[in-house]
Amino acid sequence: MSDLADGHAATHLCPIRSAAGGLIASSWCIDNFAERLAKLPPKITESKIARSDLLLAEEGDVSVYYVPFERVNPMAKVLTIGLTPGRHQMWLAIKAASKVLRHNGTIGDALEAASVSASFAGPMRTNLVNMLDEIGVAEWLGLDTTCKLWTAEASHLEDSTSVLLHPVFVRGENYHGGYNLIARTALLSAYVDQVLANYLRLVPDALVIPLGKTVAEAVRRTCDDPARVLFGLPHPSGANGHRKIQFAEHRDSLIEQVERWAASHP
Repeated sequence: MSDLADGHAATHLCPIRSAAGGLIASSWCIDNFAERLAKLPPKITESKIARSDLLLAEEGDVSVYYVPFERVNPMAKVLTIGLTPGRHQMWLAIKAASKVLRHNGTIGDALEAASVSASFAGPMRTNLVNMLDEIGVAEWLGLDTTCKLWTAEASHLEDSTSVLLHPVFVRGENYHGGYNLIARTALLSAYVDQVLANYLRLVPDALVIPLGKTVAEAVRRTCDDPARVLFGLPHPSGANGHRKIQFAEHRDSLIEQVERWAASHP
């Protein structure tokens, strides 16, 4: 462990370290990467962010890189799950964490900065908020809108992660989905069965919101309590041209799921 990380190893709840084994290494944690992050060039470009010193593992055409996304909010009431961080999200998170560590900030501060800088933003967040508000999530949480989950006022109620916690690239390009690749790739399956499963245990009282079919399939595979999962919500990306139709088809079921969860978790 580096001098920079020394003394911080037990200061954050790490979904990687506590799920390690087999193909998942306990060293894939910020405690082992803090010094490397602090030494990154301040003006590193997005095109150069997939560096060899951040490479975690490879299997066939699949490569996985480190990103400081281990922050866990165990008290969250809502857990939003995406597929995997893309290159742009990786770049934003690493730049933010690197800046904190270069200025002698703590590992906790670095994880928080990475999460804030790379969380849902723009049209995707707007679309997600509109759907969550319409099916009653804001009302259950006592908010006038779920948009506040990404503000200081209500961020303590929210957490977010990915099925594949670290960025996955296929032949150097962002992995955009398709459950078959996860099922046939031992490394990616290990992320689902070990890391995602562990993350769900670390946030036990959250309503789980998978974004998209591939994510829903992975969550269904690993979640011990399907009653806590909001199945049927379409991916909020603007690129999902069928989003509105899909939401209309599942709207009543989604409302019923939220109502059942709210009744048991007032």
